[in-house]
Amino acid sequence: MNKEKLKDSFERHVIHGNGCWLWSGVIKNSGYGMFKSGRIYANTAHRAAYEFYVGPIPGPLMVLHSCDNRLCVRPSHLFLGTCQDNSDDKVKKGRQAKGEKIGISKLNRYSVFNIRRISGTMPIERIARAYDVSKSTIQRVLSRKTWRHV
Repeated sequence: MNKEKLKDSFERHVIHGNGCWLWSGVIKNSGYGMFKSGRIYANTAHRAAYEFYVGPIPGPLMVLHSCDNRLCVRPSHLFLGTCQDNSDDKVKKGRQAKGEKIGISKLNRYSVFNIRRISGTMPIERIARAYDVSKSTIQRVLSRKTWRHV
């Protein structure tokens, strides 16, 4: 399929609006649109949009959203960046999971508060055993390298 036909196929799944252009085709579990046409497959709709409307995506760069809408495919809302740029953008916009919102966290805000309250009254090793975490985890909590928001 030539590029123009592929672009037409893509456009059939785009809802054009004044703000974001929303993808109405297949949506991955991650919440991103997926564009697939015949043998041609672009992992995500926003990457396909970037290639159709802006140009090739060089090397290992990612296509990021200035609007933070995973279904947006509007070219003016898309920009290229590295994995680090993506992480920095997430932190800057407050989308970085913190504390108990991190799925593997053994601690919560109440345990962190209590750890800080009892520190100095018992050895760090004993506190770590009580909360089933490492000594370094307790040290990071106490030094506020982690759980700064509590």
